[in-house]
Amino acid sequence: MKITLPSSLWRALAALCCTAMAFSLSSCAFFKAKPAAQTTTLHPQADLSQAPASGQPFHVVRRSTSPAMMKITARKQAIQVLPVDLGYLKPMGKTMARMDQGKHGRDPLARRLADYTRARFQQEVNRYAVPKRGNFLTLHLAITEFTPTSPSGNVLRTAAGFFIGPVSLLGGRWTNGVIAVEGEVRDPATGRVVFQFADREADPLTIVSVRSFQPDAFARVIVDQWAKQFAQVAYGPAGATVKDASVVRINPF
Repeated sequence: MKITLPSSLWRALAALCCTAMAFSLSSCAFFKAKPAAQTTTLHPQADLSQAPASGQPFHVVRRSTSPAMMKITARKQAIQVLPVDLGYLKPMGKTMARMDQGKHGRDPLARRLADYTRARFQQEVNRYAVPKRGNFLTLHLAITEFTPTSPSGNVLRTAAGFFIGPVSLLGGRWTNGVIAVEGEVRDPATGRVVFQFADREADPLTIVSVRSFQPDAFARVIVDQWAKQFAQVAYGPAGATVKDASVVRINPF
């Protein structure tokens, strides 16, 4: 038996879906990761000046104002990226993500991500200058938070989308991954810090995303963005604007 819904009901359902979609795409603050409450690896230093939040891609950007350190950075143009520290990782959040990782937990993913992070940052800074003996500063990176995406949770969310439409996008806040990084650029000869940054990001909102079904795919996307942004900020003039990553991503990968 064919069931025909009244046209008024169809219009109401369409309006609900459109409203949900508009809310999902316009309420970027809902999907944007909150800044880390407190950095854990960055060393306080009197001559470090906090850059204004506007025009910066990271939650924290600090530069040295010491004339002596400025002379050193002018002489040492290259940056050597050291192995990424995982010793400050916070406990993994989101119950579904913990269940997805099973008995091995996130450690294998975190180690693989640390290697990828070091390689991508080195690739980007090498575009400006290649480290050679005596011409480089060192970049110390730490991944301080890493909650993988929950593939099983996103399977359920995708299935729910067939029944509740775009409203299901809101569920991504509880199933998509989060990652945070902190970094310091130091002069290896003196140990003095010349630059600091820290940031925390969540998987960008995508209508159809292959990343949703891979626990660490989102993190590689964010690391790629961080590496490019870091190189632009580190090698750009102080005060230059570097665009932050968008909360919405069209590319499903």
